Formats: sequence, C-alpha cells, structure tokens
Amino acid sequence: MSSATFALSDHARTSSGRPPAGRRHQEAGDRGRRARVAAAEQFSALLGAPLDERTRLGTRDVPEDEVRAVVTAAVATFLAAFAP
Repeated sequence: MSSATFALSDHARTSSGRPPAGRRHQEAGDRGRRARVAAAEQFSALLGAPLDERTRLGTRDVPEDEVRAVVTAAVATFLAAFAP
C-alpha cells in the first residue's frame, strides 16, 4: 500500500468518530484472535483489491479523488458488516 493510500485509510479510520477498534474489542471483551485477524484481512481486501485493479498492480498512478472513493467505500462496507 502506498504512503498516500495508507494516509487516506488512516484518516478515514480516525475521523469516523468511533473509538479505535482495539479499544472497542478490549471493552467488549476478547472476541477471539481469529475473528480479529479475519476482519483485518477483509478490510485489507476491501482496500487493496480495488486499488490493485485501478493501479494495474502498481504500474499507473490513481488520482487522489479515486483513491478517496475506494477508501470511503471500503470503510462503509466494513462498518456495515462489522459495526456493533
């Protein structure tokens, strides 16, 4: 993941108004390592697959607005699936 993509993903996560996922899990009790790993892998796939496709596996640049759209869609999809 490029530094710009990471920065956008981090910004989306921190500006969501929700406490960090780690704290939510700690407060709710341990839901199991495998579930957390699976959720992280799925979020990574929601971000990575569309960006890999758009960048042609890193061979072309993607406009920032397109990256933002991918990040926004990934966060929305992830939260719809995993938010309490």
